[in-house]
Amino acid sequence: SKVPNYVGFVSGLNLGTDLENSISLQLFRDFILGIQTFNDDRRLLSSNISHLVIVGNSINLFDTAKETNTGTGTKLVVNNALMTDRLTKADSFIAQLASCISVSIIPGDNDPVPISFPQSPIQPYILKKSQRYQSLNFLTNPCLFSINNIRFTGVSGECISTLGLYSNYNQPINALKFCTQPQPNTPN
Repeated sequence: SKVPNYVGFVSGLNLGTDLENSISLQLFRDFILGIQTFNDDRRLLSSNISHLVIVGNSINLFDTAKETNTGTGTKLVVNNALMTDRLTKADSFIAQLASCISVSIIPGDNDPVPISFPQSPIQPYILKKSQRYQSLNFLTNPCLFSINNIRFTGVSGECISTLGLYSNYNQPINALKFCTQPQPNTPN
């Protein structure tokens, strides 16, 4: 029988920030890498994931710069040490993943890319270790891509967030379920 082949999706990693949960990230990394800490069923599942798509908000650098008042107005002052530390942590984590699995990164509203749509890909040069892996792909938001001859349309989740603002779907997972369910035909 044919072995199943899966594509994994994850978002909101917030690598290098106070929002990241390092224990959750370690467990996630160990799962993707197939480290022996999991039972046989989970190891089998993780070994069948052939591609990982990181869908938005993977690297948050917004609070590494602050507006400072000057005698003539305000200017933006970047904390270079904090920004470098965050990028180094994010780069190390993504490089670990890309060393053993194909990874695609779609930027989100908190990632270091312009906020206007369509968003350009995260620039590879900010991830010095990770960019060496040919298994790493930097995609636009929104994007079209193919994995194993299956076409995907990707967006980092802004539409789900907006749906939650204008509906009764308080939890993003419920809005996502609504979007993926076949809808009954309604008369015009």
